[in-house]
Amino acid sequence: MSLTPIPPERCGHVALMAVESTEGDTRPAASGAGASGRCGHRWEKRDGRCWSWDAGTAGGNPCRYLLVGLDSQCGLECGRSCSFAKEEAVELGGSCHCGAVRFSVDSPTPYPYQACYCSICRKTAGGGGYAINLGGDSSSLRVEGEENITAFQARVRNPEDEEASTSPATRHFCSLCGSALWLYDPRWPELVHPFASAIDTPLPKPPEMVRIMLEFAAPWCDIPEQGKDERHFRRDPEESLEEWHRRHGLYEGS
Repeated sequence: MSLTPIPPERCGHVALMAVESTEGDTRPAASGAGASGRCGHRWEKRDGRCWSWDAGTAGGNPCRYLLVGLDSQCGLECGRSCSFAKEEAVELGGSCHCGAVRFSVDSPTPYPYQACYCSICRKTAGGGGYAINLGGDSSSLRVEGEENITAFQARVRNPEDEEASTSPATRHFCSLCGSALWLYDPRWPELVHPFASAIDTPLPKPPEMVRIMLEFAAPWCDIPEQGKDERHFRRDPEESLEEWHRRHGLYEGS
């Protein structure tokens, strides 16, 4: 397994030494708060620097990369908020309509390709019947006018659900003009999802559009026919933002 060093000034994590266990190692698998059963995180601190793993994920098996002294924690978890190097990302600037809130975030997935037609996106941010989220590094988010931000957690109830539940995702808005700014979900703490509509930086035109949650689209929405440059899903998409960008050769640094 090879490692690529990243200058320490680019990551504010506490330095942690990591070891790779042998095939016969019986130490506990990754568990606890924030740990994932399919360890796919790409960065960790080692010797005071941030390193990138070139290997694949653990594929659901017990993770073999464990922190010294923290046997129950996955060694790849310590770099969650530094999931990519800053030189491999595009800095996006955004704001609300009235200008009371301005923000910037580093994004390796800046193509606005995925339109969500769920009722939450439609009612809170989708003037055209949908909203588009981008992906960004949550540790790079910088905000001016934070005192003017309000947050909202939606109630979710799909047709098969017996009762509604509160979404863990938090949507952030300007409390003065109501502009939708970004979404944050603690299940993926390394990410933040700014709404494309709030971004002032010119965004690239995507080579393909993906339309999701079409089961919940308003009847007045004009949905383009599915084809070479159009992919449709009744609910969730098949790919993550990163996977889509990588498939098109558009992931920054790939």
